[in-house]
Amino acid sequence: MKHATTEEATQAINAAMDNDSNEKLASLTFPGFFGMLANRYFYETCASKKHLAMVALKNREYAMNNPIAQFKKPTSLEHIDVLNYIY
Repeated sequence: MKHATTEEATQAINAAMDNDSNEKLASLTFPGFFGMLANRYFYETCASKKHLAMVALKNREYAMNNPIAQFKKPTSLEHIDVLNYIY
């Protein structure tokens, strides 16, 4: 969505939400919804925030080889505050 404005991207993402379910009634956004899913996953699997951060790091590493990726800078768990963004 690099070609779209922030408003256009936000509208497109919001249109993808399931408006016929409780998601809309609960005023959930995608970040809020996936945050709830992550917390449930932690509870059910005993995974940690570090495990989720490692997935984010893997995705960033793949992005370095994608010419149209949004985030292409190399990083590591030590050099980025990935864990500070996971609540």
